[in-house]
Amino acid sequence: MADEPVKPFLRPGKLILLILLGLLVYAGAVVATVPAGWVWYWAEKQLALPEVVRVEGVTGQLWDGGAQLRLMNRSVQVFWHLESLGTGPGWATLGWRLKSRSSQLQGDFTVLGENSAQLQMTGNVHVPEFHGQIRRSGGAMINGDVTIQNLRLKMAQNRVVAANGLATWPGGPVRWPVGQRMQSAEIPAMEMRLSDQGGTPMLTLNEAGKQASVADAMILSNGNARIRVYRRMVDLVDQPWSGNQGPGAVIFQVTQPLLMGAG
Repeated sequence: MADEPVKPFLRPGKLILLILLGLLVYAGAVVATVPAGWVWYWAEKQLALPEVVRVEGVTGQLWDGGAQLRLMNRSVQVFWHLESLGTGPGWATLGWRLKSRSSQLQGDFTVLGENSAQLQMTGNVHVPEFHGQIRRSGGAMINGDVTIQNLRLKMAQNRVVAANGLATWPGGPVRWPVGQRMQSAEIPAMEMRLSDQGGTPMLTLNEAGKQASVADAMILSNGNARIRVYRRMVDLVDQPWSGNQGPGAVIFQVTQPLLMGAG
């Protein structure tokens, strides 16, 4: 019986396949370990960041790194890492954490598809860190932490298509400017809820455990916020009111940029 000819192990087709596989692994390793600072060096020329945000330094790799920022004249650290790539409900999920001196936010950012993404966030904001910006904008001054229990935003085609979330504040003294003087009051625990109305995010502020809003803010597509204050707010801070409007009447309305300038 004649011996069968020995077939070469590395035939042309298998050799080409191994070369392609090796190139794919090499490309993946390069992308995973490319320095984030190098990527930012080229990307910053193409990105238009808000005036209140300045990147001071970038460290680590593209998929696992950190950056030092100046946000509204506050020193902020941001960290990120790739959690999944093509194995979950989206194309990629990037975990992130943002930390300042007394505040911290964390969550994940998921690319769901082409022109579609979702942001999830929890954490706490120490309000006194931002007293300077609040004072310059003429807002009410509160102390303590605002706790973001769960916030989700879904974006598609460059607009918000779904939004929900809850933030709470435990209550306490509040001060606000009236002319050249300050007034104050003690208010109970408050809740802020995020929802969407036809793809437009809406924030509503109400006393904890109650449904009626004392104020709300609609985040417009141009980056401004339309803020409305209801008569209930005047009653909540126990202030006199000369009008005869009911509790649900709008007594103040203003439209202003969502991110106030730093200074």
